[in-house]
Amino acid sequence: LRPAARAFFACITAAGVASAGWHSYLVYSRMGAVSELVIDEARSRTELLAASKAAITEDYYNRRVGELIDDCDLATADSYVAVGEAQGLTLSAHQQQAYENSTTLGAQAYCVGAQAGTGFITGEGASASHIGGAVLSDFLIYGDLRDIARQSYNFATGAEVDEFILILSGIGLAATAGTYFTAGIAAPARSAVSLVKFAKRTGQLTGKFAGHLAASLKRVLPAERIVSAYKATPFTELPTALPKALAKGVDQAEMAKLGSIFDDLSAIGRSTDQLTALRMLKHVETPADLAKLKVAAKIGGRQTLAWTDRFGAGLLKLVKPAAKLSARTIGEIV
Repeated sequence: LRPAARAFFACITAAGVASAGWHSYLVYSRMGAVSELVIDEARSRTELLAASKAAITEDYYNRRVGELIDDCDLATADSYVAVGEAQGLTLSAHQQQAYENSTTLGAQAYCVGAQAGTGFITGEGASASHIGGAVLSDFLIYGDLRDIARQSYNFATGAEVDEFILILSGIGLAATAGTYFTAGIAAPARSAVSLVKFAKRTGQLTGKFAGHLAASLKRVLPAERIVSAYKATPFTELPTALPKALAKGVDQAEMAKLGSIFDDLSAIGRSTDQLTALRMLKHVETPADLAKLKVAAKIGGRQTLAWTDRFGAGLLKLVKPAAKLSARTIGEIV
């Protein structure tokens, strides 16, 4: 076809995709190649809601909420309550009282009081409060500086260096320089960088996805460059001079590719919360998986954490791609 005809069919195709409830996502491979993932959100919504009704029955709902309250996992318990409200499920009088008690300030302080402080200082933990503390410490640059200093010391002494944590800390610190990467990561995705670092430190990244990220990170900001910048910066000027020095060393084109991952993770956090995003990461092996889970989070909202708890990696199978035959046919026509 001539260019004009080709453009016409492209417009028709785009209109058809939009009207069908399909949404297209660009996905970067480990080697930086780009592909397109088209998700049928309408069909995915139907599948997710149907699976939820089948798997989260009233008996299971009551049992699981009780278990989660006993374990002080109040965030997941609250997510199950959201599912119950959506599906018309009822808690027994005993469980309803237990849930209401768990929402009091005293109960919440008992469960999570010291966790945020631990996350802030060490960058580790397993709860929503641990995550919040770790992310806050990175926003205040303490966490990133702590990790860069620790890994730089290991580098200098010949000890094992965690380049993954080092580079993520460098990228996170560079993002605080005042001038965010024009082609890469901006302020809304800043917390996603900290969340990935937290997930890596606490063993909640799959090996395959960690490998994908590691290969990309090395192209964005080499570890040696971070260590050199750290050594060259006077101690008293680290909070101000080091972020600027690291920002200059970022490969903008490579950051743009990696930024799509942080954007997807940030979108999950906006649709749900940081704890849900972290638990979803445990089931991600490819950027396409993350794009699918972003759709699940958009559909589920407050119910998503319960779905993640109930289905695990099976949640990925409930997010449906658009028909391959239609895409192939369109390609042949155009």
